Amino acid sequence: MEPFLKRIAKEFYSREGAGLKDYAFIFPNRRAGLFFRKYLAESAQVPIFSPVILTINELFTQLSDLVLCDRIQLLFRLYAVYWQITHTEESFDHFLFWGEIMLNDFDDIDKYGVDAAQLFSNLTDLRTLDANPLEYLSPEQLAAIRSFWSGFGEEEQSFYRSDFVSFWSHLYPVYSTFRDELLSDGKAYEGMLMRRVVEKMDMNAPVVKSHYKKIVFVGFNALNKIEERFFLLLKKEGIADFYWDYSSEWIKDASNRSSFFMERNLTLFPSQIVLPGEDIHPPVIEIRGVASSVAQAKGVAGLLDRLYPKQANANPGKWMETAIVLPDENLLFPLLSSIPEQIERINVTMGYSLSKSPIAGLLDLTLELHRNSREREGLVEFYHRDVLNLFNHRYLSIYRDDVNRLRQDIINNNRIFIDETFLRINPLFDVVFRTLSSELNIYGYLLKIIEAVVNILPDMEIGIGEEEEAEPESSVALEREFIDYYVALLNKVELSCRSYQAVITSDTYFKLLRKLVQSVSVPFQGEPLSGLQIMGVLETRVLDFENVVILSMNEGIFPLPKGANSLIPYNLRKGFGLPTTEHQDAVYAYHFYRLLQRAKNVYFFYDTRSDGLRSGEISRYIRQLKYLYRVPIIERLMVYNVGSKEILPLNIPKTEKVMERLKTFTNGGPRFLSASSVNTYLQCPLKFYLLYVQQLKEEEEIQERVEANVFGSLFHKTMELLYAPYCKRVVPADILLDMAKDKQLLDNVIRRSFVEVVYHGREIRSLEGEHLLIAEVIKRYVRQLLKRDAELAPFEYLASEDKIVTSLNVDKDLNVNIKALIDRVDKVSGKIRLVDYKTGKGEALFSSVEQLFDRSVANRPKEVLQLFLYALLYQQKYMLSDILPSIIFLRSIFKENSRGDIKQKNNRDTVVIDSFNPYKKEFNEALKSCLKEIFDPSAPFVQTDDKKACEYCSFSSLCS
Repeated sequence: MEPFLKRIAKEFYSREGAGLKDYAFIFPNRRAGLFFRKYLAESAQVPIFSPVILTINELFTQLSDLVLCDRIQLLFRLYAVYWQITHTEESFDHFLFWGEIMLNDFDDIDKYGVDAAQLFSNLTDLRTLDANPLEYLSPEQLAAIRSFWSGFGEEEQSFYRSDFVSFWSHLYPVYSTFRDELLSDGKAYEGMLMRRVVEKMDMNAPVVKSHYKKIVFVGFNALNKIEERFFLLLKKEGIADFYWDYSSEWIKDASNRSSFFMERNLTLFPSQIVLPGEDIHPPVIEIRGVASSVAQAKGVAGLLDRLYPKQANANPGKWMETAIVLPDENLLFPLLSSIPEQIERINVTMGYSLSKSPIAGLLDLTLELHRNSREREGLVEFYHRDVLNLFNHRYLSIYRDDVNRLRQDIINNNRIFIDETFLRINPLFDVVFRTLSSELNIYGYLLKIIEAVVNILPDMEIGIGEEEEAEPESSVALEREFIDYYVALLNKVELSCRSYQAVITSDTYFKLLRKLVQSVSVPFQGEPLSGLQIMGVLETRVLDFENVVILSMNEGIFPLPKGANSLIPYNLRKGFGLPTTEHQDAVYAYHFYRLLQRAKNVYFFYDTRSDGLRSGEISRYIRQLKYLYRVPIIERLMVYNVGSKEILPLNIPKTEKVMERLKTFTNGGPRFLSASSVNTYLQCPLKFYLLYVQQLKEEEEIQERVEANVFGSLFHKTMELLYAPYCKRVVPADILLDMAKDKQLLDNVIRRSFVEVVYHGREIRSLEGEHLLIAEVIKRYVRQLLKRDAELAPFEYLASEDKIVTSLNVDKDLNVNIKALIDRVDKVSGKIRLVDYKTGKGEALFSSVEQLFDRSVANRPKEVLQLFLYALLYQQKYMLSDILPSIIFLRSIFKENSRGDIKQKNNRDTVVIDSFNPYKKEFNEALKSCLKEIFDPSAPFVQTDDKKACEYCSFSSLCS
């Protein structure tokens, strides 16, 4: 395989020799020029003066008397012109999005030599078009224009038609005034600059002739109209020569879109030198399907190991024969991390997007920080999710101790919004968590953050603290490069804002900056003509490789279905010869087939997944090769054996270590079992082991919403505070009814409950939002409960949240530590009553004591077990003869006769429990039997068989 550029270099050197110094060779991109210079040096083998090697854009810039204007300045200037002509009240914020589209349209208009006056004229009367057709338009173009305007319907002043025409009428004045102002300053955008060069040549201005003896254009394909006119004028002057890379039979096929531009190019611009024929054979093609985008990069590693075995001698020249093409640039870093170690040299052409750099990520997070912040009582507060996201960023996370302390405080105190002064505890945090103000504008704010980041980079190189590892020097150097690029962009935005005195919001400032950052790629430094070549699709133009590897060969990625964002409707674009989606399809098809034509081995990787927006569909180009051209293709699926055998129930034996942990619950040890832990064991012994023996907990999170457990705590705390003044006193009915009517009392008590339960002691002035709604719900429940209590009055209120800590003698060798926290203890009609409030669903109904401990029962009455255990412990502690357990379900409190009775259902009869004594002995024995099992060394902790119990279990992911 002899590369196309090498054939050009050999042919011209053999004919011109050292005379090539007066030539200019023009290529579609810089990479092609570098390879051409390499091949020319190989052909000469002696020192010679190099010809001028340029890209087409560089040539136009060289020939023009105008200077390309910065994109940011173009946007501000265009807005000023638009405002001047339309007298609109639209802000720059709103103009920004479609102002960019307008710039792109103007660029297309100039590159394709369209008469803007004709394009933007109001061709609303089709009879005018029929009477005076535009001479330069073909019949097909005229038909497309008629189709567009007739699409508005017959009504002359229909809403959509008049609205569009009104907007359309302003575009030509904006276009012409914008160009005139740029021209007066000696500036231009790319299309304008190219058009002016060609227009001057049309007027016989000596633009090119004095520069070069011959200009050779190599490897072009899709020419815009201005480039085509430029080529024709140079051809007319007799100084231009053209060479097209259309060797493959695939590209020559008229039914293939890759040939879309071929016939016209070869007809208008024939080559002066007929290159020797070449023998082209179809490559060996292999397709590999992988069920992951990143796994494609890992698959390339195995392929490279096969192409370049480790034991072989390193040969950079051989590495250069392989190109890896990335239609999806997100695979660049996964690929770089997968390159085998024996390939020591890599050349990356595509660069790395500045938007994916750490500094851009940090400043994006600060945008969200300020977007979601709020001002309250003169202080700015930041939303906790934005703060925690910033804590996870690599630059802030190097302050590990500060981050951990602040994070824990935020979670422990449930700080949903955080005061800025609370966060500013080190130099970096001091500038990040700061209010934007007139004294500290966005530009100054971002510069201070960048300055603080630069100050910590040396610390990252050496590591901070004993546990911190130093970053590789190359990584920190790359981050400095990213920062330099970001500062340059930031300065451009600020300069433009000041030059044009634009007043824009902070949101628009960030939006503009982000858009510019996304358009910048930071080039990798390296030897471009050595090592494995990694590049994007457009970088492959005119280049040939022996081995071609293309990743992401999925429909929707290659080719990319990118419709043009344009203010010019499709029919008008087509009618006036502006590029459309068909044009883009033809360009992608040519790049694909041209890259394959001289390759010996081609490897395609594609993602087989078909979830979400991914279809898993292979690219149309592969289907064309397979079914249209009948090319033999080796197809492979890279399948990973991720299946599992039958999942066996987890079984935790009670080893010595486990028994040691269990002993902490016995014989006066430091830990205690409770009714909840016993119920957990009966529900799932494995969960009991994880939660109480191993003491595993869910990761703590900030609770923005009042979840069920928090709601229950708020109600409990409210009732405790309400009854606190009446502890150890008899409470009459009239006091309870007065309390239920006292709105201010209830509001104050509920607010104090929120302070203690939700705000963890932090004082608040008032409740708002969801908390205010929850407070109203709690108030309704409290009022109803007070009315129910009044029906039992007078009664003696003995205690709230009564804590019992004791031990239960199970047998002669086992005393188990037990604790209980009883919501309420009162004395009604001479009988001690233990009350438990339940805010969830439930019914205090059971059939037998045996049922309370039967783990096979679907809806085991665990609430009754809890109250019976409370009664047992309370009797044991206070040596009482009788106890009445009671459960109040708030959801049933509005029903008649809802006093909190526990009921037993025997056969067809339901009996209200008025004493614990009849059940005491049987319950005590059943409880001891359960505790014996918990502490029995021969009884392992096993998984529950009840799958329903696993639905909301925190440990379900651990035990599958």
